[in-house]
Amino acid sequence: MRTAIRAALNTPTTIPFDRKRWRKLYMDVLPNTLDMSTIGCRGRTGAKIAELAVNGKVAVYSWGRDCDMCESDGVTLLPAHIMAYTRYENEVYNNAEGPTNVYPISMDDAADFEPSFRDRIAEAWDNGNTYCV
Repeated sequence: MRTAIRAALNTPTTIPFDRKRWRKLYMDVLPNTLDMSTIGCRGRTGAKIAELAVNGKVAVYSWGRDCDMCESDGVTLLPAHIMAYTRYENEVYNNAEGPTNVYPISMDDAADFEPSFRDRIAEAWDNGNTYCV
């Protein structure tokens, strides 16, 4: 990939800013090397769901921290279909009060998973940090 970028810039390692070269890099080279489009991401997620599916179900891990600094995580079983996953993912992200992450995991990992809850503000208070976390 590095050679493709240098070829697009057509310069040595240090370059002055050149709008045409950067436009070529970001419009022509990078989209062909990194498919970060919504369709590309959904395609990779659908393939991962199909790979991890067991008996028509897929395990989905979700982690989140709310506005009160309470963290929790869990695993949910969903139908092994991209639309069910997307619906669940949208629901989690729309109801998030802070950083959140959702991704499919294997059934073996789901079987060994133990959900957790952590209150970071209470921990800070217990550790003597009464004004910061």
